[in-house]
Amino acid sequence: MPSYDIIIRNGFIVDGTGSPGFWGDVAIRGNRIARIASRITDTAGRVIDAAGKMVCPGFIDPHVHEETVVLYDGLFEVYLKEGVTTLINGNCGHSVTPGHSHRIYEYYYKNGLMTEEARERYTREQPEWTNFAEYCDVIRAKGVNLNVGFLLGHGTIRWVVMGGSKDRPPTPEEEARILGYIEEGMQQGALGISTGLSYIPSRYADTDEIVKCAEVVARYDGVYATHARYYIGIVESTEEAIEIGERSGVRVQVSHLTPTSPESFDKVLEARRRGVEICMDTIPRSTGHCTRKDRLLQFIMAISSELFDQGVEGVKAALHTPEGR
Repeated sequence: MPSYDIIIRNGFIVDGTGSPGFWGDVAIRGNRIARIASRITDTAGRVIDAAGKMVCPGFIDPHVHEETVVLYDGLFEVYLKEGVTTLINGNCGHSVTPGHSHRIYEYYYKNGLMTEEARERYTREQPEWTNFAEYCDVIRAKGVNLNVGFLLGHGTIRWVVMGGSKDRPPTPEEEARILGYIEEGMQQGALGISTGLSYIPSRYADTDEIVKCAEVVARYDGVYATHARYYIGIVESTEEAIEIGERSGVRVQVSHLTPTSPESFDKVLEARRRGVEICMDTIPRSTGHCTRKDRLLQFIMAISSELFDQGVEGVKAALHTPEGR
């Protein structure tokens, strides 16, 4: 009987610890790496020759928006071909909870994350859910090829609780419901919370409101991931993220921090030296990310809370009036 299920031989091993790479073999038993050595002479049910190739742990993509894609395509073949084995969803304040799935599709459409046709198709064809645990049951039943984790979206929660994109602080009752949804989601296995502070409705939340949300997440050792409030004032936005981490005790992830602002990178490094648990990720910002068939209409919705809540038909009606134009 073979000693291992799989042995990957002759690869250049980079183990992810920061140690120098080396040539060697990796033995796998079941779903676990059982041994790593310069040479493994044992037998295996399958031997893979990795000569001339690098062998490393699967990559973690900390910032994706695949919450609805997974309902139709849990294979995620495009990620696997890139070596990505873990996806973190629910970023930029957008998430699959709370409330009924059909309401979530409406929110996604209004934020340019889903076309109108897609919203109608999802509503018609996909199973329904009303909370994070039920959503996880849905995708678990469908099957997913990768490891997937999810953040709770502050924007989605605020929009559901406050009945739309309100440009005001939540009332004490609304605040209690917002914090309650965060508590429930964390208890059901969410990794933390995200904000999209340049998007409606998260941009209407001040720092104090976000700190209160982050305090709930911190009690569960979760993560606060933030899309910056201002890209023109990215340094100030980075300082706000650091302040939220310091005041709440939550671990912070600054999302897609632009490399055009080295001062922001320095701010994060200074905070880490002070003991703040904060990290950052970055991307080459050459394109936008939203899927928008009616770009002009959805752009207008994104800059007006009233029109955001009215939707496409409300925007069209407004454009037919002198006041609206």
